[in-house]
Amino acid sequence: MRRPFFASFVLPNVKAVTVTLVIVMQLLCLSKLQAEPVKVDAVEAEMIADVDAIVPGQAFTIGLRLRHDSGWHTYWSNPGDSGLPTQFKLTMPKQFSAGDIAWPRPSRFLIPPLANLGYDREVLLTRVVTVPPDLAGRSVTIDALAQWLVCREVCIPGETNLSLTLPVAALGAAPREGSHAWFFKDAARQVPVGPAQVTVARRDKMLQIHVPIKLAAMAIGAGASTRRIEFFARDIETVRHAP
Repeated sequence: MRRPFFASFVLPNVKAVTVTLVIVMQLLCLSKLQAEPVKVDAVEAEMIADVDAIVPGQAFTIGLRLRHDSGWHTYWSNPGDSGLPTQFKLTMPKQFSAGDIAWPRPSRFLIPPLANLGYDREVLLTRVVTVPPDLAGRSVTIDALAQWLVCREVCIPGETNLSLTLPVAALGAAPREGSHAWFFKDAARQVPVGPAQVTVARRDKMLQIHVPIKLAAMAIGAGASTRRIEFFARDIETVRHAP
């Protein structure tokens, strides 16, 4: 809730009487309405956006933010030797559309004899939403069904319904970054870009991957001390992930 606004008014036809009114500024139609994060077993789920308001005709990004309890993980688009990828299904007004999930690079979880790919701690899975240019109304509500499999020594399927309401700005207005914009920027830096010019050759049961020096330097990062580059197959049936 915003802080109260105090104003003094002089009532007409009443001499020397001043009344102080307290106006509580709860402009719900002009502010983002966001449900609280939902905790399901070992995962806290939340739907957020990178803007404070939707501008007609201008795309924005919406995200499923997952926070994992210590030691637990959910899965990448290719979960590895076992597991299921997280689902993030949106229900939006007509003429709205959403792109595919942008998957940040995963981590590798070794649970002998299996090797799985996914996320622990915190991750943001994003989708770009296209907005119609003739959008009318004061606000738009987007609903989502999030489904995942979270694992440690055991695995627990989870799901929850999420909802996010954003106000509609005037046509041609400059988009305003929301309070979560920094998180979206950080997630975007972790999403693979491509296609990359690499050479892959099969040697018996092994894949030999040749990476150009310039591309390797970009992957490692300027000034980074590490010299380790990991390979993650996008397609589930490409490789067996366990050593």
